[in-house]
This record gives sequence, C-alpha cells and structure tokens, in this order.
Amino acid sequence: MAARDATELPPTVTRLVRWDQQEAKAKFAEVIRRARGEGPQLVTTRGGKPVHGADVIVQVTMLDMEMGPQEFRLRETAPGVYSHAAPVLVMVGHWGLAFDVTPAGGQPLHVQVVDHATG
Repeated sequence: MAARDATELPPTVTRLVRWDQQEAKAKFAEVIRRARGEGPQLVTTRGGKPVHGADVIVQVTMLDMEMGPQEFRLRETAPGVYSHAAPVLVMVGHWGLAFDVTPAGGQPLHVQVVDHATG
C-alpha cells in the first residue's frame, strides 16, 4: 500500500494529520530546548515509548554571519536518545537548526528551531 499525501485525504483525516504533526513538532522543539539546559533528553512517542531506530539528521546554519550550513547524522546512544560526538554549535550567536526525523516504519517529521548559543 503506497503512502498518500495529506492533500489526498478526506478533510477530517487531513485535519487530524496536521494536528498530529503540529503537536509532534511542538513537543520535539521543547525536547531540544530542554536538552540545551539539562543535557540529553529521551525522545518518546505520545504513548511514552522511546523512539527507537529513527534516522535523525540535523542541519545547522549560523544566522549571524554567512557560513555554509553543516549537516550531521545523529547516532542513537540509548533507546530514544540521539547525539553527535562533537559540539555542533561552535560559536556564540543565533543558529537555525533543522531536524529531519524518520522513525523506523513511521512518517518523517521536519522541525526547525532557532537557538541562541552563549559563551
């Protein structure tokens, strides 16, 4: 069975898909904010289960000066915990972070966050 684009679904289902995506994006953005102050965070499903086996790619762009974007594939270090071995935000300033998360067997999720790295 082929996946269908949300525009091909009935209006009631389309609203549900958009709401689920919006809720997931808001919760994922909160996980990223907490990680900045508290360290690694567990990424879970709505049911509280760790998101295990996802493909997670983050693209970072320095917004305060012209630098090319950098892209990193995050590694799962524990069930639902994804990280990169080296620091990603290497200087003080505003950064755009674009996360592409594709859970094993699930629909991809794209989340953009603007963060301010301090010294």
